[in-house]
Amino acid sequence: MMLMQTQGPGAMYGVTITLTILNCMAVPMRFYRRKKQKQVLMLDDWLVVPALALNIGMAVAVWVGVSKHAVGYPTPPVTQTQNITMRTPLDQVGEVISMNEKIFFIVCTMFAASLSLSKASILCFYQRIFCPKSPWRDITVLSIAFMLLVVVMFGIGITFATVFACGTNFSYWWSSAGADLKAHCINTQMLTYAQSVSDFIIDTIIIAMPIPLVWQLHMSPQRKLGVVAVFLTAAVAVAASLIKMIWFLWENQTPWDPSYDQDLLSSTFLFWTIMETHIALIAACLPTLRQYFSGYHSVDSVLRSLRTTISLSSLKTTKSRDNEKERKARDGTSLEEAV
Repeated sequence: MMLMQTQGPGAMYGVTITLTILNCMAVPMRFYRRKKQKQVLMLDDWLVVPALALNIGMAVAVWVGVSKHAVGYPTPPVTQTQNITMRTPLDQVGEVISMNEKIFFIVCTMFAASLSLSKASILCFYQRIFCPKSPWRDITVLSIAFMLLVVVMFGIGITFATVFACGTNFSYWWSSAGADLKAHCINTQMLTYAQSVSDFIIDTIIIAMPIPLVWQLHMSPQRKLGVVAVFLTAAVAVAASLIKMIWFLWENQTPWDPSYDQDLLSSTFLFWTIMETHIALIAACLPTLRQYFSGYHSVDSVLRSLRTTISLSSLKTTKSRDNEKERKARDGTSLEEAV
């Protein structure tokens, strides 16, 4: 109940506007930094552009909902006042509920694609850092490719399942206060349940992927921790995903209670969805924006370690030392260009 009660219009406006501004700053700063360093824009750079467009679209939808008192507000009570020359209060309540469900549908059709694009950008960044010239049979390349496939399938599957949950009868999402949705569509509750859990699992795997790669490098434990910390900047997105999953598990397991306002429950889900998608995009851009934080010696030290110590050859112990040294020099140069 606490999470449901805290997502009022002030929180909805404040958080979504702040995160949208940060998104609109992070992506251009990423491109500016890459261009300034005369680096070729890679796939991980371009993937954040459509993710930004989707995030802006979701934020605008939420702002419209809040302005109409359909998001962030409790469902207005039905009064006994009637006026034959105007719509009845019941009609007005139905309009608010319908608007809330329309906003919910719009956000649900975009958020999976946005998350998938941000996750794919992070995975492509891993490929650019750890294995820019590795053969396709390399275990790291295969692992990243497999996770990219999972992320793409996740985005396409959740998006299509949401859009066509009722076939082509899209109005079932916002008509009859959800009665048509339950009667004629797939179980959208279980769809959201599966999405929340699988999303958190995918996030956890992606955030953990660089750790074993870095830990096999020949450096002190302190420096390894410093390098890992650079990649763990994306953990903020995992935290948002975890909170949304916990909230939805609570909402799904809690017996139905007429005192729970359905508009507020929907608004809370929208709130954490916006949090997750926008933070995921920021997390995807953070490693590339390191120069803007060069004043912090700890971060600067971590990134010097990242540039000078990560090498693919350190992970291939079956090769000779001479070939290993040669590859270190080559991969060090590649890493300097990539990062």
